[in-house]
Amino acid sequence: VRGLGLLVGIQLAGDFSKDVVAAALTEGLVVNNVTPSVVRLSPPLTVTQDECDRAVDILAGVLEGRYRALEEGILPYCPEDSGEPRVTR
Repeated sequence: VRGLGLLVGIQLAGDFSKDVVAAALTEGLVVNNVTPSVVRLSPPLTVTQDECDRAVDILAGVLEGRYRALEEGILPYCPEDSGEPRVTR
């Protein structure tokens, strides 16, 4: 995690930020992918502690889901990929 103030970038272990951003959006959290392996959080200056806690919970769930999918072989870890998730059932 890197950043200054409320503008924070989360460096992922692979090129799958598009997948993380899409999953977060379905849960109601708006983040963006600035590179294939970095997700940016940029909350408003008026963000509350409860909203921050909720955002962390959503992001943790999304990342745990991604990790579980990797372990189960549903989404293989392919750092050389373009960042698009591939389903291999």
